[in-house]
Formats: sequence, structure tokens, C-alpha cells
Amino acid sequence: MSARARLPALAAGLAVLMAFVVPVVVRALLEGRAELARADATDDEATRVLHLGRALRWRLPWASHVARARDELVAIGETAEVRGDDAAALVAYREVRSGLVGTRMIDPPDPAVLGDVDRRIARLMAAEDARRNLGGDDAEAYHLALLEAPRVGDDTATFVGAAAFVLWVAASIGFLMRGVDGRGRLRTAAAVRWGALSIITFVVATIALAS
Repeated sequence: MSARARLPALAAGLAVLMAFVVPVVVRALLEGRAELARADATDDEATRVLHLGRALRWRLPWASHVARARDELVAIGETAEVRGDDAAALVAYREVRSGLVGTRMIDPPDPAVLGDVDRRIARLMAAEDARRNLGGDDAEAYHLALLEAPRVGDDTATFVGAAAFVLWVAASIGFLMRGVDGRGRLRTAAAVRWGALSIITFVVATIALAS
């Protein structure tokens, strides 16, 4: 296929990619901002933390709702600590941690924030242990080590899912460029190869990222 003949197939491949990417981006923006609005509309701290956590999970690079949700959750935790409500502080900090860890691809976003929140959680859990006469002098280090321990199974599934997604995009474009000729007719052998690869990688990505 000549370079000129490949252009329509390449354009179709990019159109397919955009058809999948654009709705995801738009939904993440709309849902994230909607959760922020729900958080702003309530005076109940627990409900506010819930909606801020949901906004944080609708993560997009450079999206303003993500940074605002993260920072407000940390601020709620700090305020709860000042008034002596360690339980409420733990809920807020854990919501930050859950949002950051749950939206990672290979590495979690905002590692500095995650590290700071882990230390706050470990300190509060150690204090709770002390009130209940549990643990020892190294209770905080013990809890921090548990929080920082790599989750090998989850990381492997995330890596496989991310790699499979990239391969699925490439296979879909390959199907359009190699499996379809300049007149829009299927090249049977190439179409079967690229189509099978597209289906397999899509299934693997879906299963791995959902696990």
C-alpha cells in the first residue's frame, strides 16, 4: 500500500482511537466536577469526604478537580487532628490514599503526597494502638512499613492491563491499515491476524484492569 493509500486507513485508526479516548476524558471531567459540586453542597463532613474521594478517583492529568479534591481532603484531615478527632482524620487521609493508589497505572500519582499521607496514617494508628495498650515503641514504623509495602499482585495486573491496552490500540490501527485496502475491502489473512490480536488484547486489558 502506498503512503497516499495509507492515509485514509491511518485517519480511520485515529478516529477510532479518539472515539474511545474523548468520551472517557469528557466523562472524567464532568463526573469529577459534579462530585466537587456535591461536596460543596453539603455541611456534613463525612458526606463531603465521600464526594471528594469520588472526585479524586476521576483522575485526569492536570485536571483541576483532582488537585482540589486531594488538597481539601488533606485539609479536612488536618482540621480533624487539631480538634482531636483522630477517627475523622484517619477517614480523610485514607480517602486520599485510596484515591491515589487506586488511580495509578504503573506508579501512583503524587508520590510525595502519598508518602506524607502514609506517615500521617501510621502516626494516628500508632496513637490508637497506644490508647488501647497495643503495639510498642515501633508501632508507627510497623504501620508505615505495611502501608509502603509493594502490592505485587496489583502492580503486575496493572502493568499487564496497561500494556495490553496499548497493544489493543496498536492492533486496532493495524487492522485498519493492514487489514483493509485503499478501497475499503478486507484483506482476509491480514484482517484475521490483526482482528484476532485486537480482540485478545482488548479482553486481556479489560480483565487485568478490572482485577
